[in-house]
Amino acid sequence: MLYVVRHGETEWNAANKILGRTDLPLNDKGREQALEIARSLKDVKIDVFLCSPLCRTMQTADAVSDETGIPYKTDDRLIEQDFGKFEGADRSDTEYQKAKREYFARYPGGESFFDLAARVYPLIKELNGKNALLVTHGGICRVIRSYFEDMGNEEFVQFSQGNCEVRVYDNMKSILIRDTTKEEREQIVAESIGNIDGSCDGCAAGLAEMYQDYIDGKKEIRDINMEFCARRSQQGEKQV
Repeated sequence: MLYVVRHGETEWNAANKILGRTDLPLNDKGREQALEIARSLKDVKIDVFLCSPLCRTMQTADAVSDETGIPYKTDDRLIEQDFGKFEGADRSDTEYQKAKREYFARYPGGESFFDLAARVYPLIKELNGKNALLVTHGGICRVIRSYFEDMGNEEFVQFSQGNCEVRVYDNMKSILIRDTTKEEREQIVAESIGNIDGSCDGCAAGLAEMYQDYIDGKKEIRDINMEFCARRSQQGEKQV
């Protein structure tokens, strides 16, 4: 499993200011939050513990490490997004809110969401199958969520993970098209077809044909399964 924790509160968080690379420490509330999240993670099995190299995340990770006895390493890929000229501005700033919705464009002097995905997604793939704890930032939490869950544009923009909130994602071996080769997808399909109950008349043949889109990288297997189930349901209703 992948446990993702955002750092505790800082003075800029409390003041609703945009906080990227400015290296601020936790405030009093943030330190209390760090102690609370540390206690909640005490009995969680962790194989890998990584942290952003900024002060606020390391202070949070220190609290967790002290409570659990698990050492951590810093990883630059977990550092917060570079907000460029918007650093320190109010989060409600009109120009910032407009720029935030221009996904392909970098903030002036900073990074785009695609820059973040380019460094965060490979890290997630490296952690597949491991119980990993990441202590990081709000912008990185948003990108991590987009890796595991489909998000509409506005949902992506509005997503916010609270200070010292933990979110858990299933990072066992992924079968998504982006994480597999064609040969791996062929093996996945062969195993899936082989596990189909013989009592399901025509299922193996029907799915084998539909799964070709997955093998060819055109459609995720989860979407094909949902489509197949919908078809079977409709056929059942017609027979009735």
